[in-house]
Amino acid sequence: MRLVHLEATPRAELYFTLDGSNPRDGRRYDGPFEIGPQACRLLVFARAGEATGTADFQIPAGSDRTVVIDDAKRARLHNKRIMLDTTDRVFGVIKRFHDRTDVRFRGVRIEIGEGEHTVTVRFQAREVTAAMIEGVVNSLRGILGDPDATVSLAITDGVQFGDGFALKDFARLAGLELKPGDVVQDEAG
Repeated sequence: MRLVHLEATPRAELYFTLDGSNPRDGRRYDGPFEIGPQACRLLVFARAGEATGTADFQIPAGSDRTVVIDDAKRARLHNKRIMLDTTDRVFGVIKRFHDRTDVRFRGVRIEIGEGEHTVTVRFQAREVTAAMIEGVVNSLRGILGDPDATVSLAITDGVQFGDGFALKDFARLAGLELKPGDVVQDEAG
């Protein structure tokens, strides 16, 4: 058996189903619950005052390590530390997502230079876009007088994507192997 824990931010009343039916009419979530080893679809409905939202999770079989991502739904990577450890990898991500304001990174640390000549910039809880990261990198390279200084990027608090296709593209560019539990998808809209 596997234990499922649900959480919403901000706090909300949660209802869920495991059979594909409408979660508004589902079981109220009062604490962690068990599911069997088979694959299932967990639908969740959240209500906080007048605000509502839904989420759709494809839970793979206990032995299945496949991650199912719907290209059209908003998605986010969470609970996964991401390291873009080469300048080429950093700029590959920047170039691909430069114009995508719906792709936002949180908990970003940028390192420019090497050894004792390294400059580090951190964006703790602030969400940043690829264009913002590029601006910081280019500005610091200019200030340091080294337009080719090496760059690495760490992301510790997740990445938000406007759609699942962008998440898949990011994973490919970043060299990430996604595992069940790394990806959360919400209804598009």
